[in-house]
Amino acid sequence: MTRERREFHRIPQEFRAQYRLYDDLTASWSEIVLVNLSAGGMRFRSEDTLLKDAVIEMKLHLPHAHAPLLLHGVVAWSQLQASGVIETGVQFMDVTIEQQAQIDYLVQFLRKSA
Repeated sequence: MTRERREFHRIPQEFRAQYRLYDDLTASWSEIVLVNLSAGGMRFRSEDTLLKDAVIEMKLHLPHAHAPLLLHGVVAWSQLQASGVIETGVQFMDVTIEQQAQIDYLVQFLRKSA
């Protein structure tokens, strides 16, 4: 049996979201689909391969929230999968207490529902 090494539990739940490079505020938002989410980060599918350590801004549309959650993160990895889809892992940064509470609530709710 393999022991989980991640700090936070991940939920395999798909959500629609958007991202753009943080230092390019004139860039348009690109659509992404989250593969999984945790209190510390997320993995998503997109059309773009992003550079490791790139800082991105994300709009996460959570089912229980009235407005999208605006987050910042750093790209941990981005690679083309065998299926032909590009997946990217992002670690959240500078998360506020309110943002953390929203993510934690959703993760805990979905873990209990599974």
